[in-house]
Amino acid sequence: MKTYLYNRVSSGKQRKKDGLTRQSESADVLEFIKTHKLQVVQTMEYVGSSFYGKNFDSETVLGKFIEEVKSGKIATPVCLCFENWDRFGRDIEWKNTKRFLDLIDVNVSIGVVSMNIIIVEHRPQRGKGVWHCRNSK
Repeated sequence: MKTYLYNRVSSGKQRKKDGLTRQSESADVLEFIKTHKLQVVQTMEYVGSSFYGKNFDSETVLGKFIEEVKSGKIATPVCLCFENWDRFGRDIEWKNTKRFLDLIDVNVSIGVVSMNIIIVEHRPQRGKGVWHCRNSK
């Protein structure tokens, strides 16, 4: 599956260390990609806060990704993959849940390396979806 890796750190200080590199090149991430047969087409990086949904603003890489999926510029199905849930966001829980569900609804699977899962929605009949998690273990 075509996959977009999303890496986020909160500060430039973390960027200077190995924060962004670790999120895309660690042994765990590479094994996850291999195990789930993911084809990484782009690595998106964001340095900044995820509080209050700032990482979803339209000028950020994640905001642009979402807009490109919704507009059809990025074809689905596709996977958005990140190292840990907190990379996705630290906004109010219901807001992050809505963002997550909105992505699933437009045929974006969510890969979470630390949990070793890919969350996918299958629609065997129009309008009726079933979620399942792919776990390699």
